[in-house]
Amino acid sequence: LDRVERTLAPGAVVAEVAAAAWAAIAPAPATATTVVPLCRTDAQLDAVLAAGATEVELDWMELVGLGRAVARARAAGARVVIATPRVIKPGEERVLAHLVRLEPDAILARSWAAVAALAPHGLALHGDFSLNVVNGITAGFALGLGLTTVTAAHDLDAEQLEALVAVTPPARLAVTVHHHIPSFHTEHCVYAHLLSAGRDFRSCGRPCEAHDVALRDRTGQVHPVVVDVGCRNTVFGAQAQSAAGLAAGLVARGVARLRVEFVREAGAARPGAARRLLAQRGQRHHRRVRARPGPDHGHRRPRSRRRAARGAGRGDAAGPARGHGPPPHPQLPHRALRLRARPSRPGSAAGPRPTAGPRSRRSPAAPPRTRARPAT
Repeated sequence: LDRVERTLAPGAVVAEVAAAAWAAIAPAPATATTVVPLCRTDAQLDAVLAAGATEVELDWMELVGLGRAVARARAAGARVVIATPRVIKPGEERVLAHLVRLEPDAILARSWAAVAALAPHGLALHGDFSLNVVNGITAGFALGLGLTTVTAAHDLDAEQLEALVAVTPPARLAVTVHHHIPSFHTEHCVYAHLLSAGRDFRSCGRPCEAHDVALRDRTGQVHPVVVDVGCRNTVFGAQAQSAAGLAAGLVARGVARLRVEFVREAGAARPGAARRLLAQRGQRHHRRVRARPGPDHGHRRPRSRRRAARGAGRGDAAGPARGHGPPPHPQLPHRALRLRARPSRPGSAAGPRPTAGPRSRRSPAAPPRTRARPAT
């Protein structure tokens, strides 16, 4: 404190800042809780519409298919919310202009750039988790910019979420109760790099429209890779995160929107996933999924056999991947990518290094070299 040149306030100012953030926000009337699924494929959209969803969020890879999906949802009588790309760069405002021309009921804004660009159009805007709303001050600030609702950030645990619900009007709040964490977002296109000889959408041949790619890590977890309209890739976590155990309390508090985000879930296999999430709201939803044996994976083998197989397959690009975590979900369509064998050093024989097992026997030690003694 001796180095402080100027005192801004003599005491705590949290209450004053919070009051200022909410001063210009009109109170919202209480509404019934709505389960809102986010769909990324035609099969998922068909499934949720068949299950009776009254509102859907659409996150489509290409704009032509997005227009058709909007028309189908409207024909089914559902409200339509369109998700913006995660990143809006200068010069990409035309993408947002196209979303506005589709005349959705609302837009899911994923960045502050999208909020600023879309606010003058008069559409209802729902803030996504990426706006980092974690407390009442940030909620009031975001709602003061014209957002209809804000989504609680994924960083909150149950206690912190309860604190946010206590200071935010529940009619202006959304909580994601089922989703795969978007691990990272990148300009690098895995599809163009691995499935074509091109560099971008002008020369890659668009393999993303015919293939589903996922990355398998060293423990065997399969992480889906999804392309957006800007050819950027988002890598999602393999295991779905669920807050279904908190759904009963959120409904009792009057939270307006419970969001369910799908990534690669098969629509035909899970037609009522959103309803089942609410049906399980009084139970814990952390379950371990046991995969059916398939051509690429089976049941876990004993530890001794895994060690032997690990050594025998080391260095082989077509062999089993190192690490034996839980196998991928049987209902998750994917194209698993494995790391190629490391190239051999210059001057060495080509091909993988032969091994005899987890612990290869070493060659007999060479006889020790004797040092000549100087003559006396």
